[in-house]
Amino acid sequence: MVKIRLKRMGSKFNAYYRIIVADQRSPRDGRFIEEIGTYNPHTKNVTIDEEIKEKWLKNGAIPTETMKNLFKKYEIAKKNGNIKENIVTLIKKPKKRKTKKEINVNNKNIKEKI
Repeated sequence: MVKIRLKRMGSKFNAYYRIIVADQRSPRDGRFIEEIGTYNPHTKNVTIDEEIKEKWLKNGAIPTETMKNLFKKYEIAKKNGNIKENIVTLIKKPKKRKTKKEINVNNKNIKEKI
């Protein structure tokens, strides 16, 4: 079975990934069939060759869960226009921080339930 998955590259604490098409039985950083793009988690940059990706998906390659999520984020970022020279930058939504009042209310609710 053929899968679309990530191949880890780079040094310790400075990883980046290549998006590859590989046989399911081959090791993570081992033999692969074709490289279709790159992903840098530090800068959130993704490059994917759309034609090759579509070709492999039509031929029955199955993306891993990580790749499914990355493809979704890639398509959303592409629609929003975050493209510079064939590189799509994924933007994370900032997390909502709780205020002191919200924290105190949550603690009171917990104490009341106990």
